[in-house]
Amino acid sequence: MTILVPIAYTGRGDQVQPTQASLEAITAARTIDTVHAVVLCEPGVSHSLAAALAPFGVEALHVAEDKDAFSFFATSLVDVLSTIAVTDKVAGVLLPDSIINREIAGRVAVRLGSGLASDVVALTDLTHVTHSIFGSQLDVAVEVRGRYPVIVLRNGVVEATEAETVDQHDVDIRTMALPDPTIRRGVRVSQRTEDTPSDRPDLTQAKVVVAGGRGVGSAEGFHKYVEGLADQFGAAVGATRDAVDLGYCGGAIQIGQTGVTVNPDLYIGLGISGAIQHKAGMQNSKHIVVINNDPDAPLFSIADLGIVGDVDDIVPQLIDLLKARS
Repeated sequence: MTILVPIAYTGRGDQVQPTQASLEAITAARTIDTVHAVVLCEPGVSHSLAAALAPFGVEALHVAEDKDAFSFFATSLVDVLSTIAVTDKVAGVLLPDSIINREIAGRVAVRLGSGLASDVVALTDLTHVTHSIFGSQLDVAVEVRGRYPVIVLRNGVVEATEAETVDQHDVDIRTMALPDPTIRRGVRVSQRTEDTPSDRPDLTQAKVVVAGGRGVGSAEGFHKYVEGLADQFGAAVGATRDAVDLGYCGGAIQIGQTGVTVNPDLYIGLGISGAIQHKAGMQNSKHIVVINNDPDAPLFSIADLGIVGDVDDIVPQLIDLLKARS
C-alpha cells in the first residue's frame, strides 16, 4: 500500500527544493511502504520538484497547482490529503513536523476518523510508533488505530538519505484540483508578510546553531553575543521562549515545544537555563556547548561541554579568538 507524505519546498520556479524535514519524512516512510508525495504549490514548479524527489524513492507526486492554494489556512491541504487517502485507499499519512502540519494532522485525523500520533521519534509501521511526551522526558510505545493512521514525525530523528536502488524512471506526476473555494469553510488568509531575507542558514537545517536566552540580558546583548558568535561560525541563530517574550528577538527563531526543533552538529547555548520546553527542541543535537553563570542550570545535564561564567565575559573573548584564527 501507499503512504502519503505532504511536503514543503523552498525557492520558486525551476529552483524549488524540498525541505530537509520533508526528505526525512520520505526516508522514514520509504522503509515501510511505497511513498507518494503531496504538495500544494504555485503553478509551474511540479516538474522541478518531482526531479528533486526522484532520488529519494518517491513513486508519485500528487500536485495541486493553484493560485489559491495558500488562500485558506490549513484547510486546502486537509482537503487534498483526505481526498487522496480515501480515493486511493492508502495505508496512512506521515507528516514532517511543523506548526502548520500539527494543525493539519489533527484535522486530517478527524476527517478520516483515524488515530493520530504526534512527536514520533521511531516507528515500526504506521500503527506501531514511539512518541515523546512530557517535554521529551518519556518515550512511549503506542498503537495508532483507525483505517488511515496519521503520524507527525519529529524532525531530525531520521537521516534523509537517497534510496539505494532507484529505478530509472520519472516520478509520476498526478495533478488534481482544489475543491470549489465557494464551498470551502475556514480561515481565509488575507495577507502574508515575507520573512526578512537573511544570509544565515535555515535554522531547522543548520549544522551549527547559536541560541540565546534570558541570560544575554537584552536585545542588544542578543545581537552582540548570540548573533556575533553565530557570525564567526556561519551559524543559524535560535532563541528560547523567554528571549522572544522579552523582545530580544523575533518568534520565528524560537526553539522548543512551541517553536522549531533543531538537531545540528553543534549547538551553543548562551545564557539558557534549559527549561523542558526548550530542551525538547534541541536535545538531539550531536554536540552541545553551554555557557551559563548558574552551575545548576538544567542544560548542563545534557551538555558535552559546560562553561560556568558570565556570557558578557566569556563570549567576547571567544569571538576575538575565532576572529584571530580566521
